[in-house]
This record gives sequence, structure tokens and C-alpha cells, in this order.
Amino acid sequence: MGRTFAVAMVVAILLCIAGTRKEIPYLRQTQKRTKLKLTTLFTEIFAVLKNSSFRAVFFGLLTGSLVGGVGSAFTAPSACG
Repeated sequence: MGRTFAVAMVVAILLCIAGTRKEIPYLRQTQKRTKLKLTTLFTEIFAVLKNSSFRAVFFGLLTGSLVGGVGSAFTAPSACG
């Protein structure tokens, strides 16, 4: 069963490569890297957090993960073992 899923995963990866290969010339060029400063880091974080769609997804997933982690921490293990 594991080999079947491994083959399916390889096929899916190859299909993705084949499907997106023609898009490579249209990708943005990389920006020149500058030395990372703490002020730059916080400026970029606040810039991203200004996007309401990102905030909704990010904090929604964060809350869901927190609830799931707390729930599993306080749930007794099953005896089905």
C-alpha cells in the first residue's frame, strides 16, 4: 500500500512539473538580498498583518491549532490500544 502511494506521489509531482514548466520565464526576478535588520523584520511583519484576508486565515489556523492541541493534551488516551 505504501509503494502505491509513493508512486502516486511521484506521478503527481511529475505532472506538476510538466504543467508549470512553461511558466518559468514569467516568474519575478529575485531581489537583491540586504542584511536583515530587526526593524526591517518587524516592518515587514506589520505590512503583512495589514492584509485582512491573511489575518483571517492566519489567526483562524492559529486558533484551531491551539484548540486542537489543548484538547488533545487534556483528553485521556483511549483504551483501544
